[in-house]
Amino acid sequence: NSPDILQPGYSQIETGFYAYETDKENNLKSKHSLLSNTSYRLGFREDMELRVGFYGYNLEHIGSEDNSGTSDGELSTKILLIERSESSPKTTLNAGFTVPTGNDDFSSNRVDPFFSFIPSFSHLLPDSIYNDNSLGVSWNDANADFKYGTLWGFNLSESVIFYGEFFGSLPIDTGSNSHGFDWGFTWAVKNNLQLDIFAGHSINDTATDFLVNAGFSMRFPE
Repeated sequence: NSPDILQPGYSQIETGFYAYETDKENNLKSKHSLLSNTSYRLGFREDMELRVGFYGYNLEHIGSEDNSGTSDGELSTKILLIERSESSPKTTLNAGFTVPTGNDDFSSNRVDPFFSFIPSFSHLLPDSIYNDNSLGVSWNDANADFKYGTLWGFNLSESVIFYGEFFGSLPIDTGSNSHGFDWGFTWAVKNNLQLDIFAGHSINDTATDFLVNAGFSMRFPE
């Protein structure tokens, strides 16, 4: 989630395919795919955008059992908190809540709030290097987790960026720590169309063992 805010008069759709695999504590392998994991962004004000999300359609395979169904949705906003300057990073706030629209097996069946601060130090680095970060808290079934992420990107050309990301989750109430990393590419095919692909791996046993994602983002009008 970048610190950029969509300007008034523009809208953007971001969607794709996401899959991950993990081994549970009893050595039961789990494979999970999310189809059409989608966010719709709408420029509302110079310093604010509105966001609607759908976490996707699930295809799950655990051991010899298969399950499928829709996930929950999301309503949120992104607000500019600090303008970029020579001494401070550009910082935005992304805050909202989930909407229990999914099937029982893939829904928390409640409204769960979340927020994250997104500081970016890219303007303090050489033009070809990017650094965006995220620090926040999310709730699920009344359990809170502190979540973090830091992304570093490098321009391979005018339209292709290579990036790596380190991210994780630490329970505030109960649960286990989860840490992982991923790497991938974005390709700006047109002024308003971008493709992306990335893959990642866990750092500790409780995290997702392996993940892969492919998607695209399109802005309207061009």
